[in-house]
Amino acid sequence: MVTLWLSWLFVFGSDGKIEAGLEDLVKKIDEANSQIVTLKADFEQRKEISLLTDPIEMTGTFYLRKPDAMMFVFAPEHDLTMVVNQREMITISEKAKKAERLELPKRKTDLTQMLVAERLDTLVSYFSIGRVDKSQTTGGQDLVLRPVRRKLKDKFKEIRIHVNDAFLIDEIRVVAKDGDVFQLHFSNIEVNPEIPANQFEVEIPSDFSIGNRIEFIFGPGSGF
Repeated sequence: MVTLWLSWLFVFGSDGKIEAGLEDLVKKIDEANSQIVTLKADFEQRKEISLLTDPIEMTGTFYLRKPDAMMFVFAPEHDLTMVVNQREMITISEKAKKAERLELPKRKTDLTQMLVAERLDTLVSYFSIGRVDKSQTTGGQDLVLRPVRRKLKDKFKEIRIHVNDAFLIDEIRVVAKDGDVFQLHFSNIEVNPEIPANQFEVEIPSDFSIGNRIEFIFGPGSGF
């Protein structure tokens, strides 16, 4: 899935640091990504928060439309839909009759957008990239991004990404500096399904309460 970011790493390697020997893998990921216009997948979200005894697990369906729209439709029991674009994030809770809307300033980027919606042209300036297991060079592979700038080192320890046999990213694991873990796993991935043009349009009913406190998919520190 979400793969354009690795092609950016290949092109702009002088900004980030790419482990030697990853060039062929990056090219293959770039080739697979060039075929993606829309995408649909089931997702599992898992949060391991140090202040909580048990992890938080949520499921749902993910939709992507290049270049600037994605949607997380959580399972009915979670009563949550999230839409993210380059301008704002919106969440809707139908049963609770409440919504949250957060504008994304031009100089503030949501990590979810960069990792999932391909906003990764600037990410390569902040992270180095390498293999988790340097002996594994075929089949599904795990890559690790480590922050190289102090501001991000204060937020993240590392980001791990799994690339499947089709050179699509199907898992993202973010480890915050405090040890909290935010993980997103994709399955049943459909490349270029038909998605209605209005899929990503959200109207907030007039009787809903509206706030601006949205929890980022990869944790509170993932907007930067």
